[in-house]
Amino acid sequence: MILIVSASPREREVLSAACESHGWTCATAQSVRETRLLLQRMRPAVVVVRRELPDGYSDDIITTARQHGMPQRVIVLLRAATTSAEAARQLELGACQIQRDPEIGRAHV
Repeated sequence: MILIVSASPREREVLSAACESHGWTCATAQSVRETRLLLQRMRPAVVVVRRELPDGYSDDIITTARQHGMPQRVIVLLRAATTSAEAARQLELGACQIQRDPEIGRAHV
């Protein structure tokens, strides 16, 4: 199971479709609060989380997931302009991987 966390409905839809096209099951959340509730009921193998969320940051989700001993992989999605220091901080918090998006032709999510 892959948990995709993003405030953007379109981003959640596209990432879910990409995962499901490979036969991977997905769940989605749009906020830190919703993610915390889902993590009480499920144990995803991977969490893909956008750095900025309406009610917090990926930091909150990484910390919550690690406190519960899961998941094995947390991938944080950062805006292209995010500093290298912030990317390093996400890795120090427990993210396994950082992905940057080019944000070409779209507003900040």
